[in-house]
Amino acid sequence: MGEPVAETVHLVFENGQFLGCFASPEAASRLADARQAYAEKNGHKRTLEVREYVPTAAVPAVSTAGFNFYEHLQRQRDWSRRTFGPGPRLLGIIDHIKKELVEIAADPLDVEEWIDVVILALDGAWRTGAAPHEIIAHLTGKQAKNEQREWPDWRSMPTDRAIEHNRTSETPDSLEIPRELRRHD
Repeated sequence: MGEPVAETVHLVFENGQFLGCFASPEAASRLADARQAYAEKNGHKRTLEVREYVPTAAVPAVSTAGFNFYEHLQRQRDWSRRTFGPGPRLLGIIDHIKKELVEIAADPLDVEEWIDVVILALDGAWRTGAAPHEIIAHLTGKQAKNEQREWPDWRSMPTDRAIEHNRTSETPDSLEIPRELRRHD
């Protein structure tokens, strides 16, 4: 581990809502300018602001050279099994994720809280029975699937709502809940 570092980041807010975080003031300004131009073109009234922010908690400098995601997943799985026990524990993981989301809502710029959700999601993934190579395949496959989907123009979407992909091209069968996951009343 190296010396702690705290770099200034540049935050963009639209109508008081957090919109994005950038390392350079130029990148933050480009986003703010693009949003403002789009709003004016479409007759929307928006207030955009770029603020400087210096994280209060210093982040230690860590080398990612030699990082192996497969080995990381194995190590996390082994540690989690020793620490929290074997088996699915999926409802407990979901409960923990909900608590982490409350913490994120309180401080959306706390990267450590976001990482807690990532770690919990990976813990849930191996507890489904998936091996590290399967988790990696699902992760890369899902990203590729998302990249192929049709998405609305983010500039026309509210910043405080999820942006959903266009589902009109999906068949009803692809939206159906698998039989084994349905509730049997």
